[in-house]
Amino acid sequence: MKVDHVGNLPYFNDDNGFTGKILGSNQCLEIAKDLIKDSVHIHNKNIEYLNSLGRKVKHLYTEPQMHQMFNHMEAIEVGQKIKLNDNLTIVLHHNNHVVGATSISLYIRKPNNNIVHILYSSDMGNSITQDLKPFLKNNDLPKKCNLFITEATYNNPERAFTKKDAIQERKELANNIKQWISENKRVLFATFSFARSQEILHFLWDNFRDEEWFKEVPIVVDGLLMNNINRTYHNVLDDEDADLFREIMSMKNIKINKNYDGTIACLSKRTSGIYLASSGFCTAGRIMTYLPQFLGSKKDVVILTGYCGSEGTIGYKLLDENQKTVTVDKQVIRKNAIVKQLKTWSSHIGYWELLKIFEEMKCNKILVHHSDNGKEEFCEKAKEYLKSKGITTQVVPVGKGASQFIL
Repeated sequence: MKVDHVGNLPYFNDDNGFTGKILGSNQCLEIAKDLIKDSVHIHNKNIEYLNSLGRKVKHLYTEPQMHQMFNHMEAIEVGQKIKLNDNLTIVLHHNNHVVGATSISLYIRKPNNNIVHILYSSDMGNSITQDLKPFLKNNDLPKKCNLFITEATYNNPERAFTKKDAIQERKELANNIKQWISENKRVLFATFSFARSQEILHFLWDNFRDEEWFKEVPIVVDGLLMNNINRTYHNVLDDEDADLFREIMSMKNIKINKNYDGTIACLSKRTSGIYLASSGFCTAGRIMTYLPQFLGSKKDVVILTGYCGSEGTIGYKLLDENQKTVTVDKQVIRKNAIVKQLKTWSSHIGYWELLKIFEEMKCNKILVHHSDNGKEEFCEKAKEYLKSKGITTQVVPVGKGASQFIL
Protein backbone atom coordinates (compact mmCIF):
# COMPACT_ATOMS: atom_id res chain seq x y z
CA MET A 1 0.00 0.00 0.00
CA LYS A 2 1.58 3.25 -1.21
CA VAL A 3 0.05 6.60 -2.14
CA ASP A 4 -0.22 5.54 -5.79
CA HIS A 5 -2.68 2.89 -4.54
CA VAL A 6 -4.78 5.10 -2.24
CA GLY A 7 -4.24 8.69 -3.40
CA ASN A 8 -7.58 9.07 -5.15
CA LEU A 9 -9.70 7.72 -2.28
CA PRO A 10 -10.82 11.23 -1.20
CA TYR A 11 -13.01 11.27 -4.31
CA PHE A 12 -15.25 8.77 -2.50
CA ASN A 13 -16.88 11.34 -0.24
CA ASP A 14 -20.37 12.33 0.87
CA ASP A 15 -20.52 15.30 -1.50
CA ASN A 16 -20.01 12.95 -4.44
CA GLY A 17 -22.77 10.66 -3.17
CA PHE A 18 -20.56 7.87 -1.82
CA THR A 19 -22.36 5.86 0.86
CA GLY A 20 -20.27 2.69 1.03
CA LYS A 21 -17.44 1.45 3.21
CA ILE A 22 -13.69 1.48 2.61
CA LEU A 23 -12.30 -1.69 4.14
CA GLY A 24 -8.74 -2.66 4.99
CA SER A 25 -6.42 -3.83 7.72
CA ASN A 26 -6.04 -1.38 10.60
CA GLN A 27 -2.37 -0.85 9.75
CA CYS A 28 -3.18 -0.18 6.11
CA LEU A 29 -5.93 2.33 6.84
CA GLU A 30 -3.99 4.29 9.47
CA ILE A 31 -0.87 4.60 7.31
CA ALA A 32 -3.07 5.43 4.31
CA LYS A 33 -4.45 8.40 6.25
CA ASP A 34 -0.94 9.81 6.63
CA LEU A 35 -0.21 9.32 2.93
CA ILE A 36 -3.52 10.83 1.84
CA LYS A 37 -3.23 13.86 4.13
CA ASP A 38 0.15 14.60 2.61
CA SER A 39 -1.17 14.03 -0.92
CA VAL A 40 -4.18 16.34 -0.42
CA HIS A 41 -1.92 19.02 1.06
CA ILE A 42 0.31 18.87 -2.04
CA HIS A 43 -2.78 18.86 -4.27
CA ASN A 44 -4.10 22.01 -2.58
CA LYS A 45 -0.75 23.77 -2.93
CA ASN A 46 -0.59 22.87 -6.62
CA ILE A 47 -4.12 24.19 -7.20
CA GLU A 48 -3.28 27.45 -5.41
CA TYR A 49 -0.16 27.88 -7.54
CA LEU A 50 -1.93 27.15 -10.84
CA ASN A 51 -4.78 29.50 -9.98
CA SER A 52 -2.27 32.24 -9.11
CA LEU A 53 -1.17 31.98 -12.76
CA GLY A 54 -4.77 32.53 -13.90
CA ARG A 55 -5.39 28.89 -14.85
CA LYS A 56 -8.73 28.55 -12.94
CA VAL A 57 -8.13 24.91 -12.00
CA LYS A 58 -10.67 23.09 -9.80
CA HIS A 59 -9.86 20.77 -6.92
CA LEU A 60 -10.32 17.03 -7.48
CA TYR A 61 -11.34 17.00 -3.82
CA THR A 62 -10.90 19.18 -0.76
CA GLU A 63 -9.58 18.59 2.74
CA PRO A 64 -13.12 18.45 4.23
CA GLN A 65 -14.04 15.86 1.60
CA MET A 66 -10.96 13.87 2.62
CA HIS A 67 -12.25 13.77 6.19
CA GLN A 68 -15.68 12.71 4.89
CA MET A 69 -13.91 9.79 3.22
CA PHE A 70 -12.04 8.90 6.42
CA ASN A 71 -15.43 8.41 8.11
CA HIS A 72 -16.17 5.63 5.62
CA MET A 73 -13.01 3.68 6.55
CA GLU A 74 -13.55 0.51 8.55
CA ALA A 75 -10.79 -1.82 9.74
CA ILE A 76 -11.34 -5.57 9.36
CA GLU A 77 -9.32 -8.52 10.64
CA VAL A 78 -6.84 -10.13 8.28
CA GLY A 79 -7.78 -13.76 7.61
CA GLN A 80 -11.42 -13.34 8.66
CA LYS A 81 -14.24 -14.02 6.20
CA ILE A 82 -16.39 -10.91 5.81
CA LYS A 83 -19.77 -11.42 4.16
CA LEU A 84 -20.67 -8.15 2.48
CA ASN A 85 -23.96 -9.41 1.03
CA ASP A 86 -25.53 -12.65 -0.23
CA ASN A 87 -23.33 -12.60 -3.32
CA LEU A 88 -19.95 -11.41 -2.09
CA THR A 89 -17.60 -12.53 0.68
CA ILE A 90 -14.05 -11.24 1.10
CA VAL A 91 -10.92 -12.31 2.99
CA LEU A 92 -7.73 -10.29 3.46
CA HIS A 93 -4.39 -12.15 3.43
CA HIS A 94 -1.12 -10.92 4.93
CA ASN A 95 1.29 -9.59 2.35
CA ASN A 96 5.01 -8.93 2.87
CA HIS A 97 5.26 -5.83 0.64
CA VAL A 98 5.08 -3.17 3.37
CA VAL A 99 3.55 -2.82 6.84
CA GLY A 100 -0.22 -3.26 6.59
CA ALA A 101 -0.19 -4.62 3.06
CA THR A 102 -2.69 -7.32 2.17
CA SER A 103 -3.91 -9.37 -0.75
CA ILE A 104 -7.63 -10.06 -1.07
CA SER A 105 -9.86 -12.97 -1.99
CA LEU A 106 -13.31 -12.22 -3.40
CA TYR A 107 -15.82 -15.06 -3.36
CA ILE A 108 -18.61 -14.18 -5.81
CA ARG A 109 -21.85 -16.14 -6.01
CA LYS A 110 -23.08 -16.35 -9.60
CA PRO A 111 -26.80 -16.59 -10.55
CA ASN A 112 -26.44 -20.38 -10.84
CA ASN A 113 -25.14 -20.40 -7.22
CA ASN A 114 -21.62 -21.41 -8.26
CA ILE A 115 -18.92 -19.59 -6.27
CA VAL A 116 -16.08 -17.98 -8.19
CA HIS A 117 -12.87 -17.13 -6.29
CA ILE A 118 -10.93 -14.09 -7.54
CA LEU A 119 -7.56 -13.54 -5.86
CA TYR A 120 -5.97 -10.11 -6.18
CA SER A 121 -2.35 -9.93 -5.04
CA SER A 122 -1.85 -6.17 -4.83
CA ASP A 123 1.90 -5.45 -4.62
CA MET A 124 3.86 -8.34 -3.11
CA GLY A 125 7.12 -8.26 -1.22
CA ASN A 126 10.41 -9.98 -1.84
CA SER A 127 10.71 -13.01 0.45
CA ILE A 128 14.48 -13.22 -0.18
CA THR A 129 15.09 -10.20 2.06
CA GLN A 130 12.12 -10.51 4.42
CA ASP A 131 14.21 -11.59 7.41
CA LEU A 132 16.52 -8.63 6.77
CA LYS A 133 13.63 -6.19 7.12
CA PRO A 134 11.64 -5.43 10.26
CA PHE A 135 7.90 -5.42 10.97
CA LEU A 136 6.68 -7.48 7.97
CA LYS A 137 4.20 -10.37 8.01
CA ASN A 138 4.80 -13.56 6.03
CA ASN A 139 3.04 -13.64 2.68
CA ASP A 140 0.11 -16.06 3.10
CA LEU A 141 -1.26 -15.89 -0.45
CA PRO A 142 -3.67 -18.79 -1.16
CA LYS A 143 -2.46 -21.40 -3.64
CA LYS A 144 -5.80 -21.96 -5.34
CA CYS A 145 -8.41 -19.74 -7.03
CA ASN A 146 -10.35 -19.39 -10.27
CA LEU A 147 -8.77 -16.13 -11.39
CA PHE A 148 -5.48 -14.66 -10.14
CA ILE A 149 -4.88 -10.92 -10.72
CA THR A 150 -1.29 -10.02 -9.95
CA GLU A 151 1.38 -7.37 -10.19
CA ALA A 152 4.63 -7.93 -12.10
CA THR A 153 6.48 -4.71 -11.35
CA TYR A 154 9.87 -6.39 -11.58
CA ASN A 155 9.27 -8.43 -14.71
CA ASN A 156 12.92 -8.24 -15.76
CA PRO A 157 15.28 -10.98 -14.52
CA GLU A 158 18.14 -8.46 -14.67
CA ARG A 159 16.65 -6.78 -11.60
CA ALA A 160 16.71 -10.03 -9.63
CA PHE A 161 19.20 -10.64 -6.82
CA THR A 162 20.08 -13.39 -4.36
CA LYS A 163 20.04 -13.56 -0.57
CA LYS A 164 23.83 -13.59 -0.70
CA ASP A 165 23.76 -10.34 -2.69
CA ALA A 166 21.49 -8.71 -0.10
CA ILE A 167 23.63 -9.78 2.87
CA GLN A 168 26.82 -8.62 1.15
CA GLU A 169 25.36 -5.23 0.23
CA ARG A 170 24.29 -4.60 3.82
CA LYS A 171 27.69 -5.66 5.13
CA GLU A 172 29.42 -3.27 2.72
CA LEU A 173 27.02 -0.46 3.65
CA ALA A 174 27.77 -0.89 7.37
CA ASN A 175 31.53 -0.84 6.73
CA ASN A 176 31.22 2.19 4.43
CA ILE A 177 29.15 4.19 6.90
CA LYS A 178 31.72 3.58 9.63
CA GLN A 179 34.53 4.67 7.29
CA TRP A 180 32.68 7.74 5.98
CA ILE A 181 31.81 8.99 9.45
CA SER A 182 35.43 8.49 10.56
CA GLU A 183 36.36 10.83 7.68
CA ASN A 184 33.80 13.42 8.91
CA LYS A 185 31.59 13.00 5.85
CA ARG A 186 27.86 13.65 5.71
CA VAL A 187 25.84 10.63 4.54
CA LEU A 188 22.50 11.36 2.85
CA PHE A 189 19.92 8.63 2.27
CA ALA A 190 17.46 9.57 -0.49
CA THR A 191 14.63 7.47 0.82
CA PHE A 192 10.87 6.98 0.94
CA SER A 193 8.84 8.30 3.86
CA PHE A 194 7.00 5.00 4.26
CA ALA A 195 8.71 1.63 4.79
CA ARG A 196 12.21 2.39 3.45
CA SER A 197 12.97 5.10 6.02
CA GLN A 198 11.93 2.85 8.88
CA GLU A 199 14.02 0.01 7.43
CA ILE A 200 17.09 2.28 7.28
CA LEU A 201 16.59 3.37 10.89
CA HIS A 202 16.34 -0.30 11.87
CA PHE A 203 19.53 -1.04 9.91
CA LEU A 204 21.44 1.70 11.74
CA TRP A 205 20.17 0.53 15.12
CA ASP A 206 20.85 -3.12 14.35
CA ASN A 207 24.43 -2.56 13.21
CA PHE A 208 25.71 0.24 15.41
CA ARG A 209 23.65 0.61 18.58
CA ASP A 210 26.38 -0.85 20.83
CA GLU A 211 29.29 1.06 19.26
CA GLU A 212 30.46 4.09 21.20
CA TRP A 213 31.44 6.17 18.15
CA PHE A 214 27.91 5.86 16.76
CA LYS A 215 26.25 7.35 19.83
CA GLU A 216 27.77 10.73 18.95
CA VAL A 217 26.68 10.67 15.29
CA PRO A 218 23.51 12.71 14.60
CA ILE A 219 20.81 10.88 12.65
CA VAL A 220 18.63 13.56 11.07
CA VAL A 221 15.14 12.24 10.20
CA ASP A 222 13.82 15.03 8.01
CA GLY A 223 10.30 15.40 6.67
CA LEU A 224 6.76 15.87 7.90
CA LEU A 225 5.32 12.74 6.27
CA MET A 226 8.26 10.56 7.32
CA ASN A 227 7.88 11.57 10.95
CA ASN A 228 4.09 11.31 10.88
CA ILE A 229 4.42 7.73 9.65
CA ASN A 230 6.96 7.04 12.40
CA ARG A 231 4.33 8.21 14.88
CA THR A 232 1.71 5.95 13.28
CA TYR A 233 4.10 2.97 13.49
CA HIS A 234 4.08 3.41 17.26
CA ASN A 235 0.29 3.03 17.23
CA VAL A 236 -0.27 0.21 14.74
CA LEU A 237 2.63 -2.24 15.09
CA ASP A 238 2.02 -5.46 17.00
CA ASP A 239 3.46 -5.89 20.49
CA GLU A 240 7.03 -7.09 19.80
CA ASP A 241 7.36 -4.95 16.69
CA ALA A 242 6.07 -1.91 18.59
CA ASP A 243 8.63 -2.50 21.35
CA LEU A 244 11.39 -2.80 18.76
CA PHE A 245 10.38 0.40 16.98
CA ARG A 246 10.21 2.28 20.28
CA GLU A 247 13.74 1.12 21.06
CA ILE A 248 14.96 2.24 17.62
CA MET A 249 13.37 5.68 17.93
CA SER A 250 14.70 6.11 21.47
CA MET A 251 18.28 6.33 20.21
CA LYS A 252 19.62 9.54 21.76
CA ASN A 253 21.27 10.71 18.54
CA ILE A 254 18.08 10.81 16.44
CA LYS A 255 17.20 14.37 15.49
CA ILE A 256 13.64 14.80 14.21
CA ASN A 257 12.85 17.67 11.87
CA LYS A 258 9.47 18.32 10.28
CA ASN A 259 9.63 21.85 8.86
CA TYR A 260 11.56 23.49 6.06
CA ASP A 261 13.19 26.14 8.28
CA GLY A 262 14.66 23.31 10.34
CA THR A 263 16.09 21.77 7.15
CA ILE A 264 17.85 25.01 6.22
CA ALA A 265 19.22 25.39 9.76
CA CYS A 266 20.43 21.79 9.72
CA LEU A 267 22.19 22.17 6.37
CA SER A 268 23.85 25.42 7.37
CA LYS A 269 25.80 23.63 10.14
CA ARG A 270 27.36 21.11 7.71
CA THR A 271 27.68 18.60 10.56
CA SER A 272 29.05 15.14 9.84
CA GLY A 273 26.22 12.67 10.33
CA ILE A 274 23.52 10.55 8.73
CA TYR A 275 20.57 12.26 7.03
CA LEU A 276 17.29 10.73 5.83
CA ALA A 277 15.17 12.75 3.38
CA SER A 278 12.48 11.84 0.86
CA SER A 279 11.58 11.19 -1.88
CA GLY A 280 13.59 8.17 -2.91
CA PHE A 281 13.02 8.92 -6.59
CA CYS A 282 14.70 12.33 -6.15
CA THR A 283 11.82 14.05 -7.91
CA ALA A 284 10.18 16.07 -5.13
CA GLY A 285 10.13 16.62 -1.38
CA ARG A 286 12.83 17.54 1.12
CA ILE A 287 15.50 15.66 -0.86
CA MET A 288 15.40 18.46 -3.44
CA THR A 289 16.81 20.83 -0.81
CA TYR A 290 19.46 18.37 0.36
CA LEU A 291 20.82 17.26 -3.02
CA PRO A 292 22.26 20.64 -4.14
CA GLN A 293 24.01 20.92 -0.76
CA PHE A 294 25.51 17.40 -0.88
CA LEU A 295 26.27 16.63 -4.53
CA GLY A 296 28.83 19.35 -5.03
CA SER A 297 30.94 18.39 -2.02
CA LYS A 298 33.71 15.77 -1.98
CA LYS A 299 33.07 15.51 1.76
CA ASP A 300 29.57 14.11 1.26
CA VAL A 301 27.87 10.86 0.26
CA VAL A 302 24.48 10.34 -1.43
CA ILE A 303 22.85 6.90 -1.17
CA LEU A 304 19.91 5.97 -3.38
CA THR A 305 17.86 3.31 -1.61
CA GLY A 306 16.63 1.01 -4.35
CA TYR A 307 15.25 1.68 -7.81
CA CYS A 308 15.35 5.39 -8.55
CA GLY A 309 13.94 5.95 -12.01
CA SER A 310 14.56 5.28 -15.69
CA GLU A 311 16.66 7.18 -18.25
CA GLY A 312 16.23 10.93 -18.00
CA THR A 313 15.36 11.04 -14.29
CA ILE A 314 17.56 12.66 -11.66
CA GLY A 315 18.23 9.28 -10.06
CA TYR A 316 19.38 7.83 -13.36
CA LYS A 317 21.65 10.81 -14.01
CA LEU A 318 23.14 10.57 -10.52
CA LEU A 319 24.22 6.99 -11.25
CA ASP A 320 25.50 7.71 -14.76
CA GLU A 321 29.28 8.01 -14.37
CA ASN A 322 29.55 9.71 -17.75
CA GLN A 323 27.33 12.57 -16.64
CA LYS A 324 29.40 15.05 -14.67
CA THR A 325 26.60 17.47 -13.72
CA VAL A 326 22.98 17.13 -12.65
CA THR A 327 20.26 19.78 -12.70
CA VAL A 328 18.32 19.83 -9.43
CA ASP A 329 15.50 22.34 -9.04
CA LYS A 330 17.00 24.48 -11.85
CA GLN A 331 20.45 24.39 -10.27
CA VAL A 332 23.30 22.78 -12.23
CA ILE A 333 25.39 20.81 -9.73
CA ARG A 334 28.74 19.15 -10.45
CA LYS A 335 28.80 15.61 -9.07
CA ASN A 336 31.67 15.66 -6.60
CA ALA A 337 30.03 13.59 -3.85
CA ILE A 338 30.23 9.82 -3.60
CA VAL A 339 27.00 8.39 -5.07
CA LYS A 340 25.92 4.84 -4.22
CA GLN A 341 22.82 2.79 -5.02
CA LEU A 342 21.38 0.06 -2.80
CA LYS A 343 20.09 -2.54 -5.24
CA THR A 344 18.70 -5.16 -2.86
CA TRP A 345 16.37 -3.01 -0.74
CA SER A 346 13.38 -3.27 -3.03
CA SER A 347 9.97 -3.98 -1.51
CA HIS A 348 8.67 -5.71 -4.68
CA ILE A 349 8.63 -9.41 -5.42
CA GLY A 350 11.41 -10.53 -7.76
CA TYR A 351 11.12 -12.12 -11.20
CA TRP A 352 11.90 -15.73 -10.26
CA GLU A 353 9.82 -15.73 -7.07
CA LEU A 354 6.85 -14.41 -9.07
CA LEU A 355 7.19 -17.22 -11.61
CA LYS A 356 7.34 -19.71 -8.72
CA ILE A 357 4.02 -18.36 -7.42
CA PHE A 358 2.54 -18.78 -10.92
CA GLU A 359 3.81 -22.36 -10.94
CA GLU A 360 2.23 -23.19 -7.57
CA MET A 361 -1.05 -21.33 -8.19
CA LYS A 362 -3.85 -23.68 -9.19
CA CYS A 363 -6.13 -21.47 -11.27
CA ASN A 364 -7.68 -21.12 -14.71
CA LYS A 365 -6.16 -17.77 -15.65
CA ILE A 366 -3.60 -15.23 -14.46
CA LEU A 367 -4.09 -11.53 -15.30
CA VAL A 368 -0.93 -9.41 -15.09
CA HIS A 369 -1.12 -5.66 -14.44
CA HIS A 370 0.99 -2.93 -12.75
CA SER A 371 4.11 -3.97 -14.56
CA ASP A 372 7.29 -2.51 -15.97
CA ASN A 373 7.62 -2.04 -19.72
CA GLY A 374 7.40 -5.29 -21.62
CA LYS A 375 4.33 -6.70 -19.89
CA GLU A 376 3.34 -8.68 -22.97
CA GLU A 377 6.85 -10.11 -23.33
CA PHE A 378 6.86 -11.09 -19.65
CA CYS A 379 3.54 -12.94 -20.04
CA GLU A 380 4.98 -14.90 -22.97
CA LYS A 381 8.02 -15.83 -20.91
CA ALA A 382 5.76 -16.82 -18.00
CA LYS A 383 3.73 -19.08 -20.27
CA GLU A 384 6.92 -20.68 -21.59
CA TYR A 385 8.13 -21.23 -18.03
CA LEU A 386 4.83 -22.84 -17.00
CA LYS A 387 4.80 -24.98 -20.15
CA SER A 388 8.25 -26.30 -19.24
CA LYS A 389 6.69 -27.44 -15.95
CA GLY A 390 3.77 -29.09 -17.72
CA ILE A 391 1.31 -26.33 -16.69
CA THR A 392 -1.15 -24.83 -19.17
CA THR A 393 -2.52 -21.90 -17.13
CA GLN A 394 -3.30 -18.86 -19.26
CA VAL A 395 -1.19 -15.76 -18.51
CA VAL A 396 -2.78 -12.63 -19.95
CA PRO A 397 -1.49 -9.01 -19.85
CA VAL A 398 -4.08 -6.41 -18.87
CA GLY A 399 -4.04 -3.88 -21.70
CA LYS A 400 -4.63 -0.15 -21.55
CA GLY A 401 -8.32 0.53 -20.99
CA ALA A 402 -9.05 -3.14 -20.24
CA SER A 403 -11.25 -2.93 -17.16
CA GLN A 404 -13.69 -5.79 -17.75
CA PHE A 405 -13.44 -9.56 -17.87
CA ILE A 406 -15.95 -12.41 -17.89
CA LEU A 407 -16.13 -14.81 -14.96
